[in-house]
Amino acid sequence: MKQIPILIIILIFSFNCYSKDDLLIGVLEQPKCKQQQELSVRVLFGKEGDEFIPLDSQEEAEKFKTDEINWTIAYDGKNRGSITSYDPKQSIVNDWTFSRDKLHKLNVSQKPLKIKSNSLFSGWCGSPIYRPIVLVSKKNFKDPQSWKPFKPKRKILNILLPTIKETISDVVIINPDTYKKTPLQYSAKDLTLFKSYKSLSEGKLIQVGFDIKNIDCGGEIDPECPSQWFYVGNNSNVIYLGVKLELVDAGDYDNDGNSEIVFWYSGNNDDGYVMYYNNFKNTATFSWKYH
Repeated sequence: MKQIPILIIILIFSFNCYSKDDLLIGVLEQPKCKQQQELSVRVLFGKEGDEFIPLDSQEEAEKFKTDEINWTIAYDGKNRGSITSYDPKQSIVNDWTFSRDKLHKLNVSQKPLKIKSNSLFSGWCGSPIYRPIVLVSKKNFKDPQSWKPFKPKRKILNILLPTIKETISDVVIINPDTYKKTPLQYSAKDLTLFKSYKSLSEGKLIQVGFDIKNIDCGGEIDPECPSQWFYVGNNSNVIYLGVKLELVDAGDYDNDGNSEIVFWYSGNNDDGYVMYYNNFKNTATFSWKYH
């Protein structure tokens, strides 16, 4: 009879431990708002069944063994080398700071890929020198959908406009001298297209903003009217993705035949990463606050 509790403990321990079959996704990044800004690894997501789980708490992170992780550096559909990270086991004082402060270190002898940020990927404490790069615990780096930058034609704004109207209900123009607000019944002609991407299957990631100065937005987004991101499928279906996003990478990190899309996100006292997967039907978000 005494063997039964022991067996239960073994089963529980086995369930919570990382195995070679587990899939982890992280980023190699230059931490923001830190005195020491050496390149570090942030472990973002672990895959459970068909879902990616944010490892943004002690409870979720302990489901995987992350003491030491061998990573493939995935960038633009290519294998850009490998690195190993280790958990320094630093003390996390408050639960709410775990996702912000839990960083893994690299051995000094390692020479990971470094790519300048060009002042992009700005966060609560400004832009890093080097951009974040996706890491995968398996050799899954290819981008079968081959997402590449492209310049969309303005006619796509007519497809996007109804969805934009749902997220931005009201727009006013503010007189910079008198601060008088004048309502604007905006249309596609008031919008402009920014950096966008297209896949081999004609899926599109479109970044849209207003081509007007001194405006204020009402609705679901920031009143400063930052540019918005949308996914447009090959059948012209539109999915609103969010604001203040910067594309980090696209790749088939779980080897299911479809590319996942990872964005950097920054808001008011809120930084992090958002991953879209399962053909944009699902999202996983890893974010943190500074106070």
